[in-house]
Formats: sequence, C-alpha cells, structure tokens
Amino acid sequence: MSLCLYVKQDDRFIEFGKLNDSASLKQVVTTTIYSAIGKYIKERTIRKSKCTRTNEKTYFSNFYEYLKSQDCHFMHEVTVGNLEGYRKYLAAKVSPATVIRQFNTIKNFFSHSVKKQLIAANPCTELEFDQPDEPTITLWTKEDLIAVCSRLDERTADILGFMWLTGARNCE
Repeated sequence: MSLCLYVKQDDRFIEFGKLNDSASLKQVVTTTIYSAIGKYIKERTIRKSKCTRTNEKTYFSNFYEYLKSQDCHFMHEVTVGNLEGYRKYLAAKVSPATVIRQFNTIKNFFSHSVKKQLIAANPCTELEFDQPDEPTITLWTKEDLIAVCSRLDERTADILGFMWLTGARNCE
C-alpha cells in the first residue's frame, strides 16, 4: 500500500511524500489529463480551421471521457493498455481511417506533452496501426453501361456514355 498527499499548484498537482514498500520519499509533479488537453487545444489548435478545431475538441472530449471511465485522471497514469482499449472502443464505432485520424491527433497531443514536460514519455510510441485497405473500385463494363443507358433518355445516356469513356467512377 502506498500513501501520498496531492497539493494543487496552478493547474498541476504536486505529489508529496509518496511512501511505498521501499519507504522512499519523493516529489513528483503530475498534471491532470483535463488541464493538459486544455493547454494543447489552446496552444496547438489556434491556427487550425474552425472545422478541425471542432473535430479535435470532440476527439479529446471522447478520449477524456474514456480515460475517466478507466479511472485515469493524471497524465502519468495513461498506459499503452489504456490507448489500446480506446482504439478498440473507437473501432467498434467508426471506420478504421477515422480511428487512425483520431489517434494521430492523440499522438501529437502526447508528443506535445513530452515537450512541455507534462509527462516523461509518450505512451503512443509503442502503438502501431495497420493502414486500412483502399476501397476497391468496381468499373462498369460496356454491357453494364448499355443496360443502364437503355433505360435513360438519349441526352442523359450520351452524358453517361461520355463520363464512362473519360473514366468516371460508378458513383459519379
């Protein structure tokens, strides 16, 4: 069992007198995840577009709520296991490309936190992502085009035929 006293100083908590099994006393400066995210958003997103800022705030809000549900409140408490769990949590909700996009933001956040000495090491360095497979594109065959154009008026069929000849995708 270990006992410690936290004292709030500015937006950081200073841990005093941590006494563990080896009876060592030390002072450790710890930062809450909430305040670190606030600093990052204030310092790093100011030059980004409004849409990107909004997206990143949503990413961090979801990330913070997940960490809170894991009883993780301080930067030094975030582990690779927490990040893996969050990745699985996200993967169940969004596409693989979105998971990668959100984790790139989270990696930047932790890199920034290391530079600002809010944590000693970046827990994201051990994470690896497989790039999502590129979506396969199915091209229309000439027979497909003829079948579709036979049901259209002449002008629309000519436009569709022109698009097919110039390489337009099916969805276009």
